[in-house]
Amino acid sequence: MLAALGGSNAPSNLTTLVTHNEADLTWRDNSPNETGFEVDRSTTGPNGTFTALPTRTAANVTSYSDAGLGAETQYCYKVRGFKVNGKNTDYSAFSNISCSTTPPRPASNTNAAPSNSHAVDVSWTDNSGAEDGYRIERAPSADAVVWETAGTTAGNTASFRDWQRASEVQVCYRVIAFNALGTSEPSNLDCTTPPTGPTGLSASSVVDRTIDLKWSDNSGVEGGYEVQRSAADGPSSVVAMLPPNTVTYRDAGLEGDTRYTYLVRATKDGGFSDFSNSATAVSASIPPPAPSGTTVRPNGSSSVIVAWTYTPATEDGFRVERSIDNEVSWTTVVAAVERGARAIVDGGRTSEQKVWYRVFAFNAKGNSDPSNTAFTTPPAAPTELTATPATDGSIQLTWRDNSSVEDAYEVQRLVCYQNYYYYYNNYCEYVTVGVVDLGVTSFRETGLNPGEFYQYRVVARKDGGYSDPSNETGATASAPSPD
Repeated sequence: MLAALGGSNAPSNLTTLVTHNEADLTWRDNSPNETGFEVDRSTTGPNGTFTALPTRTAANVTSYSDAGLGAETQYCYKVRGFKVNGKNTDYSAFSNISCSTTPPRPASNTNAAPSNSHAVDVSWTDNSGAEDGYRIERAPSADAVVWETAGTTAGNTASFRDWQRASEVQVCYRVIAFNALGTSEPSNLDCTTPPTGPTGLSASSVVDRTIDLKWSDNSGVEGGYEVQRSAADGPSSVVAMLPPNTVTYRDAGLEGDTRYTYLVRATKDGGFSDFSNSATAVSASIPPPAPSGTTVRPNGSSSVIVAWTYTPATEDGFRVERSIDNEVSWTTVVAAVERGARAIVDGGRTSEQKVWYRVFAFNAKGNSDPSNTAFTTPPAAPTELTATPATDGSIQLTWRDNSSVEDAYEVQRLVCYQNYYYYYNNYCEYVTVGVVDLGVTSFRETGLNPGEFYQYRVVARKDGGYSDPSNETGATASAPSPD
């Protein structure tokens, strides 16, 4: 009967809850005898056109699920009861109207690729115009039940870098859009494994205009290896993409007598591992030019500093040689000094013994001519240093001269400074207070503060270097005697 379903018998308290692509409706049933309920829907707002959904409910049902909805769309609903009497159908009045908007459209084309051995770059297609942001979730496998949040981004973002990943361990990702209305369905998922980077890269040239590379393969998951090359200080470029498990590469057809620098990294799923160490070599066709400007100076009484000048060219390194018999025979001091070095210290020398040095550059094609020869003699250290206060307030120093090759003697006094950066601790160093000619074995320092203690040492000078220091000694300055 129409009267039975009209007026106050209309359903009421209609509410709508939207999740992803489904709206769940609930209402209050105010009729005792309806056959069921009809749900009407509008996609043009509460004042738009409503259309009855094809599926009706049975009697006494107070909920309805409307699936297959589009994202970012407002859906409005109203409900009315109906009663079938033979060929006639009677309807109640409609309930209140309830509207909800579906959450953002889901992202798509999610892709995960290592950015290095401990980070993954996640990218996706942003299909939404209404998201507040994206939540990036990760799990150890594609069929994982529990997913943890790797991070979130702002809206209109389509990439994310996930740091502190373990190399050689698989990680899977999916992306979920969100706004105040809820969350989208998860995007497709994608998995990757950051590979461990290669190590121990070395480069050598044996064949003209060719450089051979070797490295250690530390990954069990790499898709291959990428080799990069640069010349001089120029940019790097990819010169080879190699299959997995490769540990060597020959780079042929290079410019002659040019230095090249190489890097290698593993590839995986369109991403990369950490780079290897860099390695350099020269595509040599002739030996390198000779070093020049070789100088030597004593570094104490039993060692010598050898230095040289060299403009970087096609050298792979340097060899330093020594002679103690006036250049009649030569002994190798260091067979392979790295190419960036310009000095070495040669220890274990005998004081008062003259020593000569020369330097060679070398590469795969051989040795350069020798540099100029330089020589010096490490002087024996002075001994028996004494300090005696004099009546005029000065301190008289004397020592024993043990060298026959010194150029002069340098007198040094210990000076301490108050260091405000280290809790007011004192910083002390020896400073030069006097220089005397060779053979001189005494020195008097004047202008001292009466009652203050002064500590000294003496070194022999030779060719811009020094002997070992003498023993240390000191004295307290006296007050000058009255006239």
